[in-house]
This record gives sequence, C-alpha cells and structure tokens, in this order.
Amino acid sequence: MPSSWPNIRLHGHDGDASILRVRDGLGAAFYMRRSHDDVKADVVRGLESYRLAIAPHTLGWYADDHGDWQPLDAGGWRFVEQRLSAPRETEITLLEDAETMTGYRFSYHGRWLEQPLHAGSTAVGFWLPTEDRGAELLRKAALEVATLLPFDSGHAGLCFQFTEDALGLTDGIRPLAFRYPGLDIPELRRDSLRLGTRLQGTHWMTFLGPTLLAGMGGVEALRNRLHSPGSLVEPLPSGRAVVTLGERPLAGDSRQGENMEAYRELARLLEPWMDLGRDAWDGFSEEDMRRWERRFLD
Repeated sequence: MPSSWPNIRLHGHDGDASILRVRDGLGAAFYMRRSHDDVKADVVRGLESYRLAIAPHTLGWYADDHGDWQPLDAGGWRFVEQRLSAPRETEITLLEDAETMTGYRFSYHGRWLEQPLHAGSTAVGFWLPTEDRGAELLRKAALEVATLLPFDSGHAGLCFQFTEDALGLTDGIRPLAFRYPGLDIPELRRDSLRLGTRLQGTHWMTFLGPTLLAGMGGVEALRNRLHSPGSLVEPLPSGRAVVTLGERPLAGDSRQGENMEAYRELARLLEPWMDLGRDAWDGFSEEDMRRWERRFLD
C-alpha cells in the first residue's frame, strides 16, 4: 500500500467480540438513468467482468430476502440470477467477508424509472481493499465495467469501506473525512434514489455520460480546461468519457499538506452538474455535510 494512503480500521462490538466495521478501501459506482429491465443484461456482464478482475479472490456471501447473509454456493447463484432477471426493481449485495462486510463487494440497485417524477438512477457499485496493486486493479476493473454499462455518470477512487445497512458507522468517520478529503463516503443506495443524470462529486476517476459530456463541450473542450499535471481525459464508446487525475488516487492528508489542486480544478469545472444536498450522516451536522460535499470547491 502506498505510504500516502491511510490505514483506517474502526471496530465495533458484537457481544464481547471486536469486529472490523470501517476501513480504507477502493470503490467504483455507475449510475444509469434507465430502468432495471433495460440494463439487467448489461449488469450481468458487468458482474462477471468484476469477478474476473478480482480473481483469485471470490465473492462468498449474498444477502437473502430478509437481509441475512448466506453462502454464495450453487443455490446462492441461482438466487442471484433470479433476482437479476426480476421485472421492474431488484437489489443484490455480494460480499467476500460476511463478518466484517468489507473487502471485495458488489452491489446493484435496479430501479423502475417509469414512474412519474422519479428522479433516481439504476446503480452498480463494487469495492476492493487497498493493496500494492489496488489502484491498477481498480482502474482496470472500472474501465472494463464502464464499457459494458450505458452509464450517465460514475466514479472510482479511494473511499471509506463499510456497509450502508448498519446504523451509526459514520460517527467515527467524521474527523477522518475532513483529514482525508480524497476518501469518498459511499452512499450507493441513497444516491440511486435521487442522482438522475447528475454527478455525485469529484474523484480520482470521474465518468461522464453523453448528456454531461455534451454539456461540457466534449472531450477536447475538457482537455483545454484542465491544466493540472497528470489530468487525463479519455474518450469512451457511445459519446462518453473518463477524467483521471494522476496515476493513482490521493487521500489528500491535510496534516501533510498533500496537494489536491487537480481535484479542485476538476471540481470547479464540474460544479454546475453536481448533485449537492445529501442528508447528514450520523455524527455530521448539516453544516458538516455541506462543508464535506464542497471540500474541493471552497
């Protein structure tokens, strides 16, 4: 692990046992303003691409209809296939480690967007631990999955890794979130309910769908407006693009004065298309939440 990446381990208790609940990690998310029925075949291909990318590591657990963790054996994969073939709406969560719920993880929230005034998106997210080749593996997996999904927006980079389903886990994150602005606090399920075609924020890799890219003037216009060393704009199929800030993601340790100017430059460019207005997390005031969302803008 690069020395500039933090080694975060926050534990909780299950009876007398101390259980790892929050750690540093790497993650990616893609949002599609399309209903589950329209993209489920693409999502199946995306899941298979992720599984191949992380091999020999495997996903070993899945959440059943009651939210309980079950072994991802042959019967478990039949359950996943049934969920993914369901009409209208569905969700799946697959894990490497059901005890800590960190490490390798894949989540999908398939929405039915035919309802009037629905502002959400169908969302795919996956995570992996930070390790020696973590950035290389994340970039490879994110680019491969991106080519399989008709995304409207997406991102990849460093993050706090924890499960959204557990309450109270963000309490201990607050001081670390302001110390390490390069770490996202993932909120895939909630973001999928409201994001539409807008952007979640600024990240190491920021994926732009056709609507966003056209609004910014296209690939060449983006290249002409980004001047920080290492900022790279690459075209993707179907009128999409990805902006990557350097060879690996930065945590931005404020105590070490780590330079995040490339992130600030991109944030200023992307601000008109950002969705800023998350509900405050546990341990965060509304003011904290706004300050964290605007950490590369103010």
